[in-house]
Amino acid sequence: MCKHRVFVYGTLKKSQPNHNIVTSTEKGTATFIGEAVTVGLWPLVIATEYNIPFILDKIGQGNRIHGEVYEIDDKMLGSFDELEIHPTWYCRELIQVELTGGNNGGTNLQEAWCYLLKDFKEDFLSLPQLDCYDSAVYKTVSRLEAKKKNQHKDTYPIDAVISSTKQSPLKQNEL
Repeated sequence: MCKHRVFVYGTLKKSQPNHNIVTSTEKGTATFIGEAVTVGLWPLVIATEYNIPFILDKIGQGNRIHGEVYEIDDKMLGSFDELEIHPTWYCRELIQVELTGGNNGGTNLQEAWCYLLKDFKEDFLSLPQLDCYDSAVYKTVSRLEAKKKNQHKDTYPIDAVISSTKQSPLKQNEL
């Protein structure tokens, strides 16, 4: 089974609403490698009524983003892809990150998968651009909470972030 390095910057981080996925042995295996920051500048914004964090696919704009790197197996990668609705909403791409502490085997630079929002509304670029995300500040809800809150709606709440040229193929029961 392959191992993958993944940089998480939002709800999958420790003490965040979806971190239970990272720790679930049913979802696969994940080993914490360390805290990290992106090498490139990226716009990290908070959007939708659920205060979801997004790194917009506009490298060179924004900030160096703080997050965590995990080494995960194929099964966990599939679980992350499912949560992030890859490749329909977020797209998983390799980016450069720098581990920020501890013994990193002689090099602090790492290549890791990161989930980026590609097809976003242009006005997202005018939102405040952050360098770090914390759900305690932004009151983000977990996927399960969002599902409970939206039982009366037909589509996934991510419709609020996509450009008007793309329609949601996801129904509520696919959350």
